[in-house]
Amino acid sequence: MSKEPDQQGTTFGPDAAKWQQTRQRKRDQAAGQSPLEQDHRQWLTTMFPAHFRGLDEFAAHHDEYWSHVWQLPLKEKPQALLAIWNRKGMKSTSAEATGPVLSALGKRCFGLYVSGTQDKADAHLDTIKDMLLASKLGDHYPKLAKPEVKRIATRTQMGAWNHAELETAAGLAMIAVGLNRSVRGLRRGSQRPDFIILDDIEDENDSMLVIQHKINRLKSGILPAGDQNCAVFFVQNLIHRDSVISQVLDGRAEILLGHKKSGPIPAVRDQKISWSGAGASKRYHLSGSPTWVGFGLAACEAELNLVGLSAWQREYQHKVETPYRGAVYPAFDERYHVITYSEFMRVYGTPRPRLQLETRNKKLETPRLPQRGFYNFSIDAGTTLGHPGVGLWNWRPAEGMPHSDSLFFVGEICRPRFPPGKELEIVSPLRLGKEIQDKERKWGIKVQWRQGSHEAALLRNSFGQDLGEFPGYEYMHVDPIRTGDGPKGIAAIQDLLECDPDLAHPFRLYPEGHPEAGQPLMGRPSFYIVVADGQGELYYDGETGELKVRPALDEDGFSRTRYEFPKYRYPEDAGGAEASKPLKLEDDAMDAMKAAVARSKPYLQRLTNEERLQMEYHAGMQRAADEPDPARRTALAMSELYWLKRKEREEKENNWGWGHEFFGDLDDADLDRLERQHDSEDSVPYWWQG
Repeated sequence: MSKEPDQQGTTFGPDAAKWQQTRQRKRDQAAGQSPLEQDHRQWLTTMFPAHFRGLDEFAAHHDEYWSHVWQLPLKEKPQALLAIWNRKGMKSTSAEATGPVLSALGKRCFGLYVSGTQDKADAHLDTIKDMLLASKLGDHYPKLAKPEVKRIATRTQMGAWNHAELETAAGLAMIAVGLNRSVRGLRRGSQRPDFIILDDIEDENDSMLVIQHKINRLKSGILPAGDQNCAVFFVQNLIHRDSVISQVLDGRAEILLGHKKSGPIPAVRDQKISWSGAGASKRYHLSGSPTWVGFGLAACEAELNLVGLSAWQREYQHKVETPYRGAVYPAFDERYHVITYSEFMRVYGTPRPRLQLETRNKKLETPRLPQRGFYNFSIDAGTTLGHPGVGLWNWRPAEGMPHSDSLFFVGEICRPRFPPGKELEIVSPLRLGKEIQDKERKWGIKVQWRQGSHEAALLRNSFGQDLGEFPGYEYMHVDPIRTGDGPKGIAAIQDLLECDPDLAHPFRLYPEGHPEAGQPLMGRPSFYIVVADGQGELYYDGETGELKVRPALDEDGFSRTRYEFPKYRYPEDAGGAEASKPLKLEDDAMDAMKAAVARSKPYLQRLTNEERLQMEYHAGMQRAADEPDPARRTALAMSELYWLKRKEREEKENNWGWGHEFFGDLDDADLDRLERQHDSEDSVPYWWQG
C-alpha cells in the first residue's frame, strides 16, 4: 500500500481525495443508503453502544446535531455548527464521534481536533482511539479499523513531542491542535483538513487578552487551514459572556459568521431551586424539566449539590450574567443597571437635533446629552493592553429633575481599545486628552471636575501644560484621586446598585415576547449605565424563558466597564480564605468608577447654593443661546447674568469665581451698569420669583 509523506515527513494512508471518490462512487451505485445509515440514532447506537446507549436517549438538540452531520454536503461548504450545550450534555462525546462518523459515511476524512491546550487536544485523540477500539465500526467499515495515535516530535527540542496524530487503517486521519502551542504540518500531503472540531478551548479564568489571542489564533491560523469545503463544529458551553463562543455567537469575534446554532441548551428548563438545612447539612432541591433523559432531574440535583450553585448556574445552565464567587458587586444586573440612550432620553427629554461635527475629516452625526445637571470625569491612567487608560463620565441630575437620587454613567473611553484588536494602537496622554475633548464636544457637555489615578501628575503635565497649545483644544485640570476613597467608593456603589422590587423601573419595559410586554420592569435601582442603542436592549429569550441584555460591542456600549463588573471580586488563598482587597487584575474601569462614585454620591439629591446658582446660570445661558436674533440673544444673556449676579451677591458675598468664562469678571460698576439696563420687572427671569 502506497503512502504519501506530509511536509514534516509523517506518513498517512492513501490519498484522501481518491478514497473519498471511491467511497462516494460505491454509495452512488447502491440503491440509496443502507437501512442502517438512513437513521442516525440506529447507526450510532449500533456502532458505539458504549457511548450511545439507546434509541430513546437522544434529546432534540442531539438529533439536530446529528442531522446536520448526516446531511453534510460533500462538495459544498456547509454552515459552521455551534453546539452550545450544558456540561454533561454529551458535548465532547458527540464531538469525538464526529470524525469517525464523517469518515464512515464518506463525507470527510482528514480533520483537526482543536482544544485550549495541546495536552487537552491530545487527550481527546486518545479518547477517540479508545472509542474506535470499543466500537463495531471495524466490522462494517474495515478501513476504520486498527486506530493508532502517534506522538510527533518537535524539531527544536530533542526528545520532546509536539502533538498527537490519529489514523486508522486507511479511512481517517486527525491532528490534535492546542491553541497554546504552534503546530506545523497541518496538511496531509497536498490536502488541507476537510473538517475542524473546536472542543474544550476555553477556561473561565481566561483574561480578555488570552481570549483575544485565542480568537486571533482561530482567525489567522486554524480556520484558514481548512480546505474550501471544510466543515466546522464548535462544541462548548458559554463559560462567561465574553468567552470565545459568546463572542462568536453574537458576532463580536467576527469569525464563523452565518453559523448554525444549537442552543444554548440548559440542563434543566424552568428550573426552581430551594434549599434546606444550613452549614454542612445544607442541601439544594431542584425542580424543572431536564433537557436530556441521560441527565435526569435526580442526577442534576446531585450535580448541583456536588459543584455548588455558582458553578451550576454557569456551567450547566449558561447563566453567565451571574456574579463570580466573592464578587464585590453581586447585585449588579445588566437587566436593571444598563439602559440605552433612547430609554434614557424618554425620561430626560426628546433628543435635540443631531449636530454635524468635523472630526478627523469625517462628518459625524451624534445625539446630545442633557444640558442640565452635573458632568464629571474620572480616569485610571494607563497606556498598555494589560493596563489601559479607562475614563468614565458620570452625570447626576440637577435639583428638581426626575431621579435626582440616581447616578448615571454616560460615557466610556478605553485606550488601547477594548476588546483589543490585532493591530498595535499607539496611546499617549496628549492623544487621550484630544479624544476626551472630542467626545465632550460631540455630546455638548461641560465637565464640572476631572480626577485621575496615581499617574495624575503625568496627566496634569500633558493636559494642563501641553494640550491647550494645539488648535481647537483647551487645557484641562485633573485632580489626583485619593486612594483612600476606594473602600468608600465600593460601599457607595453597592448602595446605589440595590433595587427596590416594589417600584417600577423608570426606564425599562418588558420586551416583546414576554408575558408582560410593554409593562414597566419591576425593580428600581439608583445606578445606571447609559449605552448606545443596539448594545444594551432588553430582550426575551424564548429558548430559556429569561430576560437578557444585548452585549456591548465597543466603548459606546461600555464594553470595558461591563466586562470588569461581574469579574471584580475578592480572591481566595490556597486555604479558601477571602482577601481583604479586590483582585488587582483587569480592574481599571472599576478603579475609575470607585473614585467617581465616592466623590459624586454625597451630592445626590441635594445641591449647594453655588451648585444651584450654577445650574440656573447654565439654564439661562441656554435659553439665551436658543434665541435666533443676535441682538435679542445678547440682551437676554445680559439680563440672565444680571439677575443671577444679584442673587449670588445676596446669597454668597464676595464670591465671583464662576461665570467669567462667558462675560469676563464683573465688578460693582459693571453690575450697576447692568442694573440700569434692566430696570423693568418684565425682564426678571422665571426662577427669580420664590
